[in-house]
Amino acid sequence: MAHKPKPDRTDAVIIGAGASGAAAAKVLTEHGLRVVALEKGPWRKKESFGGDELANINRYNLWPDPLTNPRTHRTSASEEAKVNLFCPVPQMVGGGTVHWQGWLPRFTPNDFRLRTIVGELPGTTLVDWPITYDDLEPYYTKVEWAFGVSGQAGANKFEGTRSRSYPCPPLPMSRYAQKFHEGCRNLGYNSFPTPQAALSRSFNGRKRTVISAFAQQHGDPTGTRSSALNVFVPDALATGRYDLRPDCYVHEITVDEQGRAKGVVYQDTDGDFIEQEADVVIVACGAVETARLLLLSRSGRFPNGLANGSDLVGRNVTFHEYSAAIGLFDDPIYAWAGGGYVSASSFEFYEHDDKRGHASGGLRRAQCLGCEQGQP
Repeated sequence: MAHKPKPDRTDAVIIGAGASGAAAAKVLTEHGLRVVALEKGPWRKKESFGGDELANINRYNLWPDPLTNPRTHRTSASEEAKVNLFCPVPQMVGGGTVHWQGWLPRFTPNDFRLRTIVGELPGTTLVDWPITYDDLEPYYTKVEWAFGVSGQAGANKFEGTRSRSYPCPPLPMSRYAQKFHEGCRNLGYNSFPTPQAALSRSFNGRKRTVISAFAQQHGDPTGTRSSALNVFVPDALATGRYDLRPDCYVHEITVDEQGRAKGVVYQDTDGDFIEQEADVVIVACGAVETARLLLLSRSGRFPNGLANGSDLVGRNVTFHEYSAAIGLFDDPIYAWAGGGYVSASSFEFYEHDDKRGHASGGLRRAQCLGCEQGQP
């Protein structure tokens, strides 16, 4: 094995090059810092994406292969871990934004104070956020204008205050979105065009896109739907201060004598272990991988893992819960056409209501769930 010299210390090392990691890299490099990014997955170019459903879904072209990179779970320390055969979260440069539809509604002010709203829930560790909606609002605006989000300011009456409108108008309304808005009006519910990171008009030198369910599931070969891969990563690279290293698996965050993070130990594309030191270590590798890495980063000072003095890291799970109701219509809906396949939403039942018997509420949306009249 050839000897590899230890890399020079850098200003910041970011673990992960997805939505948050690439955004951090853009901001830091544009402010003059040298950044090393370590991404577990490959660096795919837009030309490598396509509509091969067999390759993308059944052969794990975009998602982790459960045979070589299994996603496991268990509900207690004594239980044997179970292997999940389905993990539709890309591990690659760009992360989940590589195959997202790009829905970008904002949290409401009450999302940041759910403990205050809901109250004490036995068996939970529910707390309010240490920041408020107003603290985060300027950054919502920055992301919306960096991506070129298409939406209609003020259409969602439950949304918090805005310092700026959306940069692009809503995408063209599809027939099934029209049906959703019509139904909401008849019931007296508020509805709005779903804000999407897809261009309804040319923006910042990028052309408008035709969005579809295809783009959500199979990547975007056009490069016109906004993602970390085609917006934040190129912005960071353009500074000349972004060292993006794909196919690198971080095993541990190292600390100095004072217990402060000083760098990471990772395995590069050749399988060699390397230590990268930095003034700042940013963990941006997703909810599951972040918890895993913190728990693995044990030391005499942190016997339960880094940042885990509470012993709660990895003990709380966020599920992607949803339910559906399917409607049949006499008139054609043409659900595959135009505007993205979730192009209308409602927050009418989003806020918490004790009468429902569960904490908080949920987004209602119009979604294409199948075919119609033999059309794909």
